[in-house]
Amino acid sequence: MKKTTVYSTALMLILTCNSLVSDASVNPGLTSVLRRDKIEKKHSDSLLSRLSEIKEMDKTALDNSQKKELRNEVRSIKKSLIHGSGGIFLSVGAILIIALVLILLL
Repeated sequence: MKKTTVYSTALMLILTCNSLVSDASVNPGLTSVLRRDKIEKKHSDSLLSRLSEIKEMDKTALDNSQKKELRNEVRSIKKSLIHGSGGIFLSVGAILIIALVLILLL
């Protein structure tokens, strides 16, 4: 039992110490990341403006097939906005389970 605690704490220390070392001058790819972020921001802005256009649109004159196309377009835009953010999404239950596992291990 003592070995696993020692190994797990050593592993956590190693992983946290390595993640703290970062410097923008060392990473030449930082400018390309910043450029990509600007492009993604412009793309997300255009998608949001399209969503607002669809929301303001008068849908009473449209037939069922056109309404279905608009619904599919709205769904695809929302999916691309959610998946385009690139974040890690954790639910409250997952966070609680992770916290319990860490408490039991340490």
